[in-house]
Amino acid sequence: MFDYQTITVILVTFLIAGTVKGTIGLGLPTTSLVLLTLSINLPSAIALLLVPSLITNIWQAFMGRHGLEIIKRFWLFLLVSTLCVWPGAIILSVISIKYSSGLLGLLLMLYASFSLGKKRYSINSNTEKYFGVG
Repeated sequence: MFDYQTITVILVTFLIAGTVKGTIGLGLPTTSLVLLTLSINLPSAIALLLVPSLITNIWQAFMGRHGLEIIKRFWLFLLVSTLCVWPGAIILSVISIKYSSGLLGLLLMLYASFSLGKKRYSINSNTEKYFGVG
């Protein structure tokens, strides 16, 4: 169980990450995962992220009044993502925290590099199904 100081850090982290998501429409998992891993271990941080990420994404989809359209368009991605949660949790529990933290750092650096770069990447709606996103 967490002590009061850790609970305070978790609450402040989600306040900051929620502000980022509310301002720009994305970034809750990225922001909160980075901040949470400064004070708690990676598996616990990922576990804490699941429910807030799911709730904010569902909220965002349906508040924009395109929720059903989004589900119809991305059903394959949503299905595969859901099915990968269980194996991902098992893998996370058996590999060394050193390697999972290193992989997280690498992926966050790649994400930041692509986000800050001048080139914008997109997938044509006609080819989405080949990438499993449409």
